[in-house]
Amino acid sequence: MSGNDRSKNILKIVAVSGVLLFLFGKSAAFLLTDIWWFDTVGYQAVYLATLQVSVGIGLLCGGATFITLFFVGNKALRSAPISGQPVISQLTGLPQQMPSDRQVRAILALGGLILSFMHGMWASTKWPVVLKFINQVSFDKADPILQHDISYYLFSIPFFDFLQTAARTIVMLSIITATVIFSTRGAVGLQRKFVNGQTLVSGLTVNDSVRKIAAVLAACWLLTSAVGHLLIRYTLMHNGDGLISGPTYADVYAKIPLQTASALTALVAAVLVSVGIYKNRNRILMTGVGAVIAATLVSSVYPGLLQKLKVLPNEARMEAPFIGHHIAATRDAFGLSSFEERSLPGDAGLSRADIDANQGTIQNVRLWDHGPLLDTFSQLQEIRPYYNFVSVDNDRYMIDGELRQIMLSPREISADQLPEQAHTWVNETMTYTHGYGLTLGPVNEVTKEGLPTLFIKDLPPQIQYPDDLSITRPEIYFGESMDQPVFVNTNHEEFDYPTGEESQYTIYAGDGGLTMGSILSRALLSARLDDLMILLSNDLTNESKVLLYRDISTRVKRIAPFLKLDSNPYMALIDGRMVWILDAYTTSNRYPYSEKIGSFGNYLQNSVKVTVDAYDGAVSFYAIHPEEPILATWMQALPSLFKSADDLPASVRAHLRVPEDLFAVQAHMFASYHMTDAQIFYNREDEWEVPVVDRRRMHPYYTVMKLPGEDTEEFILMLPFVPKNKPNLAAWMVARNDGEHYGETYVYKFPKDKMVYGPNMMVARINQNDEISEKLSLWDQRGSSVLLGTMLVIPVEESLIYIQPLYLRADDGSIPELKRVIVGYEEQIAMEPTLDGALATIFGDKNQNIAISETIPTTPNTPNTPNTPNTASMSTTTASVAQQQLQAAEAAAQSGDWANYGKQLDQLRETLSTLLEETEASQE
Repeated sequence: MSGNDRSKNILKIVAVSGVLLFLFGKSAAFLLTDIWWFDTVGYQAVYLATLQVSVGIGLLCGGATFITLFFVGNKALRSAPISGQPVISQLTGLPQQMPSDRQVRAILALGGLILSFMHGMWASTKWPVVLKFINQVSFDKADPILQHDISYYLFSIPFFDFLQTAARTIVMLSIITATVIFSTRGAVGLQRKFVNGQTLVSGLTVNDSVRKIAAVLAACWLLTSAVGHLLIRYTLMHNGDGLISGPTYADVYAKIPLQTASALTALVAAVLVSVGIYKNRNRILMTGVGAVIAATLVSSVYPGLLQKLKVLPNEARMEAPFIGHHIAATRDAFGLSSFEERSLPGDAGLSRADIDANQGTIQNVRLWDHGPLLDTFSQLQEIRPYYNFVSVDNDRYMIDGELRQIMLSPREISADQLPEQAHTWVNETMTYTHGYGLTLGPVNEVTKEGLPTLFIKDLPPQIQYPDDLSITRPEIYFGESMDQPVFVNTNHEEFDYPTGEESQYTIYAGDGGLTMGSILSRALLSARLDDLMILLSNDLTNESKVLLYRDISTRVKRIAPFLKLDSNPYMALIDGRMVWILDAYTTSNRYPYSEKIGSFGNYLQNSVKVTVDAYDGAVSFYAIHPEEPILATWMQALPSLFKSADDLPASVRAHLRVPEDLFAVQAHMFASYHMTDAQIFYNREDEWEVPVVDRRRMHPYYTVMKLPGEDTEEFILMLPFVPKNKPNLAAWMVARNDGEHYGETYVYKFPKDKMVYGPNMMVARINQNDEISEKLSLWDQRGSSVLLGTMLVIPVEESLIYIQPLYLRADDGSIPELKRVIVGYEEQIAMEPTLDGALATIFGDKNQNIAISETIPTTPNTPNTPNTPNTASMSTTTASVAQQQLQAAEAAAQSGDWANYGKQLDQLRETLSTLLEETEASQE
């Protein structure tokens, strides 16, 4: 070999290596660092198990594809004549050079590798399907039509679908490969005939060897079609575009039998078509093709005719059994069957004594909405621009011996908010690495200025009840919005928190993160993160660590991608540490006869609770419902992933709650599926809906209350129902969260023949109240905006009160302040500066102290003296003057006297300021 040839070969090797490194180097870096990362979080066995199955499936499918394509291609190549004219040349009359056998085989090998790789990559993503099929656990419940266990639909059918799709793809690629070779090698010719002096193409000429290959491929295609028809029958069990989800009368008596007949027809057609092609018997070939076409036409037309001519005229009667199947399946799939329905009289009255007897409920009424409170926290407690409050969470704590509902928000960090000149690689990756502490306060207390009372605030955390709310690790390295990797244990100190003009710094002491170690480790991380600075920085040492997957949802999904996460993770103080709690669902789209809802599919169970430590990122999965079949299947497939519910610490269990997403879905479903009678369901005569208030659908809300018939207050999640398109209240649904009652759901129903005020009716009464409407108009005209909070339906004994907070925010965007509380009960409406005062206005003076105050209490039970009923501490004289000035301003505007209009507005502002001073003075 000459020197030039050797140099050319070396250059080729380098070029190919460079291309491979470019294409697969980053993937290899991701793979190796992920294996490394899974080891640090304790789930390497889980990852390797899934990786092994994924790679195995990919190799099997990709290998089968390559072998098949190469075999078919070579067969086609050997079947083509040595000489001949390609079809394109025959059609165009242009000469075309025929490729050599060596060129065809090279192209076949390269094309086969590419197509096989793509097919294998697709197949490798199906590892959850394969694992569930192998490890499936029975539901011990059969569908009512085909009598298969539910597990067959959730675990076996997806696997069979995967096999059928893979096989059909291989057959399709084989047909394309053979067709290309035949058409370019002259194996297929054109028949010509003369018509009116013109030469026209009348058909194709195919040699016998080509017919044999074509016959086999056609038979394979029809065989995969037959399997597809059989599988469609099972798809009908959970699909539905009409009255219900799942098969109706026409499906059971037409579509399902016809799909079986179509499968048999395809099997017969496979024989007829292959024989017709191989023997060149057009009549046999057309018989097979005609049979397939006829079966397709009958399957398309007959079910519609049956539905229109027989079912629709008698739909309620004929569909009744199938509606019953649909109702039962949907209730089971979404856990509605376990709901306990209870009746309320609808006319039970409330007295002052009832209010006094339910002080635990009254003291925990949520007066702070998430939106205004998040704005307030952000302006009061972010402290520095790089801190960030992402969301506000509801929870409950025992504080000073009492069950208190609180709202808290962790203080995360956002390096994006740093000043422009501070946006450096060192600052963003080594300095500003973590958030710090949280803000926490009761849902029902406000200061004199209308701001929330805080039990935990400032930096470092100032804690009002350190025995109940201790924080030993306030640093937050893992959160809801912290997605950028950071480096810790470097030569550069981490910013901890600000103190006046100075700053405190720290060094990470947690177990989380990948230790940098050798230059190879750095190179892998550099390739993964596309960050050359990792190799160049002198601040990184062998002991330095990189924290990956810091977004808690991403972190959990990376470990268990087959679980669906609730949209609202929340933080809890657990034994002095800040711990995230996430709710995880097992879901499916294939539960027979069940209705689908959005991204949740048609089966939803909250089977898993996940905790993530905010400091070291430790993740734990707790199987709280191990008997649930999908979870039981995954526990069998990946036994090292899940911990037993018995291992759940009591300190974590005390903060578990029924998730809002699950409750909202269940409420949406129960609004229709509380009707268990098929005839009533068909007529929709007792359908409910979640109320729409101010053009927004009500969301579930947490509160502390004493349920009817219970002795103590507890933390619950609730939502009211109204009849469809009606304003009156039909029922309210509640999920319990505490102790042995966790997860129990009750629906309290009101009699259909009694009118109980619904949320919109109460909103209408509030808007029609002249005194309230006048005050709202005045406040909206003095450089501020009125924000009305969530209308809360609060059950007390066997009756209801409605409570709505009112906030004022200056138009310059300043902090929202809680200024009034509106209370509605039956025909009575009251708006006062405090909940205490509003209740006193309606029910009379209270007999005991209530811990809801416009002053900062020293304890939750600080005495509060309410306003005298009906006075609202407002000066009648001053209010009258304000009204006259407003009328004068409106008259000046109508006449175009803008100078006088401005003068009247200035006077009105002064009067309103006086009015506010009188109001505050009356409260002191």
